[in-house]
Amino acid sequence: MRNVHVLSLATVLFAPALALAEPKLELPGLALTMRAPEGSQATDHGGKVMLKLGDDRLLVYASTGKTLAETKAALTSTGKVKRTVVDDKDGLVAEMAGGKTAFVVIVAKTIAGKSYRCENNLHTAVGTEPKARALLDACRSLAARP
Repeated sequence: MRNVHVLSLATVLFAPALALAEPKLELPGLALTMRAPEGSQATDHGGKVMLKLGDDRLLVYASTGKTLAETKAALTSTGKVKRTVVDDKDGLVAEMAGGKTAFVVIVAKTIAGKSYRCENNLHTAVGTEPKARALLDACRSLAARP
């Protein structure tokens, strides 16, 4: 496994402005970059990249399964979604029902003709809406590596 660290003077992801750092973090094993907070790590797990963004985690991978619409429908049909915070053509932030506050983030992007997903899940869900929106912004910053 190869780890990549972001080194910059930018603010931390969860600072009041929720600013993401520059330069972009290179995702090992994928020809992608993304904006991430200072100190973030990306680890290649055989074609999937696990991102450690402070205390939070995201998974980025090439998507060949369900469409985003199918994933959204499957998630909301479980009855476990308390409310939808963001639901648009390329992303979803949903607050999950249950004992503790938890937000799930899912983004689908097509980059250089390939479909990718950037998401967390119930095991790595974040506890606040601002953190969820910051993760959404990080996922949306996925881009082809120059």
